[in-house]
Amino acid sequence: MHVDSEVDTYLYIIDPRSTDVIRSASIDSPDSTKGYNNLYNDDIDGANDRDSQITKTFEAGVPYLVMVSAYNPSLSSSVGSFYVNFPQK
Repeated sequence: MHVDSEVDTYLYIIDPRSTDVIRSASIDSPDSTKGYNNLYNDDIDGANDRDSQITKTFEAGVPYLVMVSAYNPSLSSSVGSFYVNFPQK
């Protein structure tokens, strides 16, 4: 899942069946975190890439909670459009 945006974003994926702590999703090594139930990513990597992304396999029939938020919603620079892309395999 990838967010294309004009502003710096956070992306959260929550599995409603899980009470696990939310963990940071790795961009450099997505296979190391895709098995966790609850993930977030803010894509702060120092490369001016402000688009958050998470690699995860979703189980069919589960109503996951997906949230996208501006990095700091109180800033006027945090106003802009964003699009969430769900690539299909």
